[in-house]
Amino acid sequence: MTFQEAESRFRDLEARWASGQIDAQAYQTALSRLRVTDPAGEVWMMQEHTGRWFVFHNGQWLEAQQPRSNPQTAPAAVRPQSAAARP
Repeated sequence: MTFQEAESRFRDLEARWASGQIDAQAYQTALSRLRVTDPAGEVWMMQEHTGRWFVFHNGQWLEAQQPRSNPQTAPAAVRPQSAAARP
């Protein structure tokens, strides 16, 4: 999934939530699937209701600007890095 695809799906998800078509649990489940993996292997996710991007870095979610390059597809699963491989 690309950043643009995730943003489009996020807007649709927000509209369904706002109109009462889905409940909080369905919203959270769908939101958790809107993840993007960048070329460096970092996982990105949008914050609920705000649409702000967060990246999972060094074991925590940090608000950040999405990278300019955009992967066409994201891997199905992210391989964990060893502590020695982390910056």
